[in-house]
Amino acid sequence: MEKVFGKVKAYGISHLRFHSWCPPEAAFTAADVGLYLQVELTAWSLKIGLETEI
Repeated sequence: MEKVFGKVKAYGISHLRFHSWCPPEAAFTAADVGLYLQVELTAWSLKIGLETEI
């Protein structure tokens, strides 16, 4: 993880987006080099607002 995040920082990228999944705990530790992790959980229902369970 540290190797990958080091490369990301070397290219000047300041954040990584994790769409539809949460990375392992090691990613959060490795991100302490100064990266922002944007974690997004899934919401694949097309009935948001119509289903009370959601």
